[in-house]
Amino acid sequence: MPTWTHHKPEAFELLEPGEYSAVITKASSAVVQAGKNAGADKLEIKIRVNDSTTITDNLVFCESMRWKLDQFIAAANLAGEGDTIEVGVDNVVGKKFRVRVTQEEVVKKDGAKMTVNRIDKFVALTPSQVAQAAADEEEGF
Repeated sequence: MPTWTHHKPEAFELLEPGEYSAVITKASSAVVQAGKNAGADKLEIKIRVNDSTTITDNLVFCESMRWKLDQFIAAANLAGEGDTIEVGVDNVVGKKFRVRVTQEEVVKKDGAKMTVNRIDKFVALTPSQVAQAAADEEEGF
């Protein structure tokens, strides 16, 4: 029989629109099940933003989402322009970068409206920010 440890639910925090530090805390691979990108591989990522809240986003591996994949790869410093890499669970969890967060109104299944946090953009770090992040990582920050 499966076991489960009950956890206290994470409090939802609506962030002000703006740019925040972020880290990927969890990732899982899947295939898009419906819509125009059905059948495409995707990576669902949990992004801890500003050490206060988690936003879930999807990276869909198809031509129409190239702009988002390129933003993410640059922001997470996974590869340089023109490099071909594998993007998967093993090489994204723990990656630190910056994101621009916006708010979006969504309609829940019960018809109620709710405002949620959305990742508007993955922001590439400047060379000095990359160097500072590397120095912080060496010192355990």
